[in-house]
Amino acid sequence: MKPVGPVRFVIAMILLSLGLFAWMTRNVLAVLILCSSSFFIVRQSELWREATAKQLLITFGSFALLVGVLHLIISFTSEEAFDHIARHPALIIPVWLLTLIFGYRNWRKRRGSVDA
Repeated sequence: MKPVGPVRFVIAMILLSLGLFAWMTRNVLAVLILCSSSFFIVRQSELWREATAKQLLITFGSFALLVGVLHLIISFTSEEAFDHIARHPALIIPVWLLTLIFGYRNWRKRRGSVDA
């Protein structure tokens, strides 16, 4: 799997940062900005290849975990409290930092495997 270039990686990380900031400030474009960042981090050739069973398991497992956690939060709190929790900086900032760190590590690992 060939990594994207540094310019596309930086653009994706900037869009990710803007999207999470928009989410925290309750901007309606947050989801659009977050989704657009993924188009810069994935090569077009990778979008059209078949997903492996492991990739599908990770994707749907993560989605199911997210839905389960959100369901638990919603069922035990009010809608106003859920909105406050989902957009609180104490949640958004660690998610942002972890995404930047792991995204960079994955990008560098891919570049190292291609360059070597």
